[in-house]
Amino acid sequence: MAKMDREDPFKLVMVMNEWHFEAAHIPGSILVTNREDAAKKLRPDEEIVVYCSDDMCSSSHIAADRMERAGFEHVLHYKGGLKNWSGAGFPLEGSLIQG
Repeated sequence: MAKMDREDPFKLVMVMNEWHFEAAHIPGSILVTNREDAAKKLRPDEEIVVYCSDDMCSSSHIAADRMERAGFEHVLHYKGGLKNWSGAGFPLEGSLIQG
């Protein structure tokens, strides 16, 4: 959240499946579901923040680890994910979000 407030350049990446992304995601984030997606959508030298649903979801932790092993240099893990984001009062986008 502080990175967004400061307008730091980084990619915010949801690492769940397409259905989950379409249902609810953090505004401005992109979906990466596999290594091919990561190679197409991300550069190894850019700062990347990965997230999933909440701190009980292991997908973002696993994705961050795999990205680092694949040569991505600046990968951060947003452990709280969607639950923490919406619980803090920040907006979500998606088909299940009521406006």
